Amino acid sequence: MTGEELKQKLALLAEKHMQTEEYNTSSYEPYRGEALRLIFEYAMENNYRVEGYNLKKLASDPKIHWKEICDMIYDINDMPGLADKGFRDWMHYWFNDLCLEMEPSE
Repeated sequence: MTGEELKQKLALLAEKHMQTEEYNTSSYEPYRGEALRLIFEYAMENNYRVEGYNLKKLASDPKIHWKEICDMIYDINDMPGLADKGFRDWMHYWFNDLCLEMEPSE
């Protein structure tokens, strides 16, 4: 998956998110897990490293669930030097940013 494909898939999820009753009424994001899975797959395909660990090696450990790795990636997103700049750039397209960008201007 290319970075552009990831962006498009996250944009589709954000669009679905905006059509839910939860949008603007709570912080619950029904598609967060799916978005994290896509981000995780992209990071693995592109061999990103997190806190010195290779994601492919982490993912091959049966004791570590992909959600744990996604949470680790998400948690370190704003800490300079801990995540590759390219990955932080893609994290910018998280739901809230996408939803704001996609809303019609008044």
